Amino acid sequence: MTAQCLPYFSVLYQSIMIRILLLSVLALSSFYSFGQTLFKITLQPVDTPVCTNKTISLSIQTDGNSTRYYQWQRSTTSTFASFTTLTNSGGYTGAVVTNSGSNENIVTYLTINTATTGAIAGAFYRCRIIDGTSAPIYSNVVSVTIVAPPPAPTTTNGFACSSPSSVLLSASGATGTQTYQWYFGGKPINGETASDFLTPAISTNTTYYVTIDNGVCESAQVAALAQLFTPPAAPTVANGSACGASAVVLTASGGTNGQYRWYTQAGKTPIAGQTNATYTTPVIAATTTYNVSIFNGTCESSRVAITATINTIPAVPTTTGNSSCSSAALLLTAAGGGTGQYRWYTTATGGTAIAGQTNNNYTTPLLTTTTTYYVAVNNGFCESARASVVAQINTVTPPVTTGSSSCGAAALTLTATGGSNSQYRWYTAPTAQTPIAGQTNATFTTPVISATTSYYVSINNGTCESVRTIVTATINTPPAAPVAVNNSLCSNGSVLLGATGAKDGNYRWYTGSTGGQAIASEVNGQFLTPPVSTTTIYYAAINNGTCESARTPVTATIGGTGCNNAPVIQAVPITTQIEGKVTLDLVALISDADKNLDLNTLKVVVQPASGASASITASHALILDYSNTPFSGVEYLTIEVCDLAGACSQKQLSIEVAGDIIVYNAISPGNDGKNDIFLIKYIDILNNTQKNHVYIYSRWGDVIFDIADYNNTTKVFRGLNNSGNDIPSGTYFYKVEFANGKEPKTGYITLKR
Repeated sequence: MTAQCLPYFSVLYQSIMIRILLLSVLALSSFYSFGQTLFKITLQPVDTPVCTNKTISLSIQTDGNSTRYYQWQRSTTSTFASFTTLTNSGGYTGAVVTNSGSNENIVTYLTINTATTGAIAGAFYRCRIIDGTSAPIYSNVVSVTIVAPPPAPTTTNGFACSSPSSVLLSASGATGTQTYQWYFGGKPINGETASDFLTPAISTNTTYYVTIDNGVCESAQVAALAQLFTPPAAPTVANGSACGASAVVLTASGGTNGQYRWYTQAGKTPIAGQTNATYTTPVIAATTTYNVSIFNGTCESSRVAITATINTIPAVPTTTGNSSCSSAALLLTAAGGGTGQYRWYTTATGGTAIAGQTNNNYTTPLLTTTTTYYVAVNNGFCESARASVVAQINTVTPPVTTGSSSCGAAALTLTATGGSNSQYRWYTAPTAQTPIAGQTNATFTTPVISATTSYYVSINNGTCESVRTIVTATINTPPAAPVAVNNSLCSNGSVLLGATGAKDGNYRWYTGSTGGQAIASEVNGQFLTPPVSTTTIYYAAINNGTCESARTPVTATIGGTGCNNAPVIQAVPITTQIEGKVTLDLVALISDADKNLDLNTLKVVVQPASGASASITASHALILDYSNTPFSGVEYLTIEVCDLAGACSQKQLSIEVAGDIIVYNAISPGNDGKNDIFLIKYIDILNNTQKNHVYIYSRWGDVIFDIADYNNTTKVFRGLNNSGNDIPSGTYFYKVEFANGKEPKTGYITLKR
């Protein structure tokens, strides 16, 4: 602030102070003018809330006996400068009032009707009082607050199931310090300000009302109905019973499932979850009383007692079985019950008792095997557990026997099984007779016999003896020894020996005169020795499948006068293709130094293992035919040729069959036997293709079918996708992969339906 301004503010300050002093003097003079006493306010107005659309009054009281003028003023703020004087209009009454001087301690009211004033009634108010001789005085500034009534409460109707009865009604919605007020007949019920209200005893349906009071305003009234209902009739019950500690089924009727309430005898609340007409008790060991009622969703009937009776189970009877060594009807006995109380059964549990059998004795039907029966005691209420009683048929199972045989007179050992040593009895006759003394074990050695003889054996278990089983000691006659056909070579080599007297297949060739094993696979009348360099004796016998003859020596002579050399066969490889046919001229492969070759002896002695046909023509050509033998790989056959002197030679020839699978790329699945499958010929035959995986693709490259180890029969494509659904006609693509690394096969197939 500049120095030039200071004198101005100083003068202004002095002027203001002088005015304040003059006003003070005037005020003092007004209090004491004419020698009168100053009146004062003895009752101040107070802050007052008012409900929307309701009327309130502000009051003020003064003392003294002068005439006073009351002027009420309103402001939207509490500062003195903003108050305006009200008139007796627009919802205000008593805004301007004059009282005569004879009225002392008069109370004056400002009445505000908020239904007329609207929201502007919510403001600050004061009263200006003038008596004409003194300066005006002002009341305290008070506020009038317009309060909205609380929302109406939510009510819950109540009911009772008897008349007369008190009914509990409920209300909700109050918050904080808000309270409820219950009404009847348009009047508030004294003291009923809680949310719950228990009515007095009523005999008819009665409507009550309730409001919410927030301390200033009261909500609209809401009705709550107290209703009286008639409870359902009590149920009819059927007691239950059981034998011994058990769960018992109790039954009630008169309601529907879901309406029943089951109680223990002392229970105040129903048994959880039990709302149907039947109730299965827990396992109880003594007779127990329960209660049951019917609840219709509103009211519950009176409870009816229902009894679960536990009856005593009779003791299990004692039994006495019976036995026989053969088929018989046996008398069984029981004890522990009274006459007519027994029940005989054929099963340990379940089933029905044997009709008419109620006494302690029971005679079985004719039995051929041991049979177990069962008996119980029934006291009219309960039945005991069943006791078993055995009707023993001691039929001993006959032994199983093994005979023996010999080629010529001998003592033979016979064998039986099924018993244990000391239980066997050996006989020379099928019935009667006494057993052979001392023979009680599983084996029996006959005396030396020269003819086939039958013996008999049984098992005796100490109580019963089985029927006898026949066992035969067979004496077979050996065949006559064969006649030798000797042979010789001029030099080292294999010699073809022979024997006669039986059919091929019945011969046995040996390197020794006794003992040892027969030479493997040599069972025919001719025997080609392994290469020998000196004269060697072999031995031939005849075996008829049962006995073998004495051995006959057969000599293979090396060297000597007039020797002859066996023909020579040259080995050459044979090649063909799968299912092919090849012809080989054998004459060109055979040479004979002695010029006495006998081509008519030319034959195949070992056929190809694959089963292909190998034959020799009249012109001495070898024909190999694989037409019906889908084989590929290498296999062998052996041929033989002899000369006129009987000297023979054999030679093994190798055969290589080359081939691959053949894919037939058309399929018309119609189950008519024509092109029904996607045929990949030989895939299941060739060793290098059997382990495979076949894929069928759509034209968009999606796999629609695949399978491992495709074999044209059980694992085959028949025009169905992997889901078993038909594939429409069209062009598809295949791929065949092989597990051994063989190059995959790919291509297309045409499917036509």
